Amino acid sequence: MATLHKDENGSIRTVYNQHDQYKVYDKDDERVARFEFSTNGLTEEHLLIILRDRFKNKGGKENTFVKDCIDSALLAVSAGKITKVPKLMANHGYAELHVDLNSATKLYNVIVPAVGEEVKDLIPANTLHATIMYDKRNPNIVPSYSNQAFKAQVKEVRMMGKVGSKWRACALILESEGVLERHKQLVKKGFEHSYDDLLLHVSLVYGTEAEIAFPVIEKLLAEKKLPESITLCAETWDSIKD
Repeated sequence: MATLHKDENGSIRTVYNQHDQYKVYDKDDERVARFEFSTNGLTEEHLLIILRDRFKNKGGKENTFVKDCIDSALLAVSAGKITKVPKLMANHGYAELHVDLNSATKLYNVIVPAVGEEVKDLIPANTLHATIMYDKRNPNIVPSYSNQAFKAQVKEVRMMGKVGSKWRACALILESEGVLERHKQLVKKGFEHSYDDLLLHVSLVYGTEAEIAFPVIEKLLAEKKLPESITLCAETWDSIKD
């Protein structure tokens, strides 16, 4: 493991064969943080925003100077003056928005008792998501940074995917002008959605259990027992591997 920086407060290291991974150790050589640029989409812009937040309420001339430096660097990143960000964020074709945990909890508080023990493999509430871009090319394009949260209306329950496929899913069909606008922004950037259009949806369960869950959840929607809307947030990017 290579040491990139070391002082009396600790050190920053990286593994030789994992150049996008950085580990922070305190003065007692205990690891206190890890950043993985390539796998979780963290960019210099994200890191600078985190640092700025840490310094925003700190007093003193030294901290003011540090904050000013961070603000200047963030401005340079946003203006495209720093070229390292494209190297980190390019070649990602898949983007998703996560279902806010509060929304997911309200949703499952209704669905779980209704489907009963026949459906045991509902997708965990903390991993529910909606795809907003699927570009099989994994193009050399840097998506603009977005930390927006969107309200999406629950419009329909639908079976999706080929019959008999392990990806056959019972899903909520959603509508959101905000998400649609974000999708259009990405298309303008040069991304190409690999489907005819964006069908915004959140899959709830896959496989044979999807067929069992579908009529139950469809009935809940018809009886207006499901939440009318959910919140989508925390846009995340990754490369498409298959």
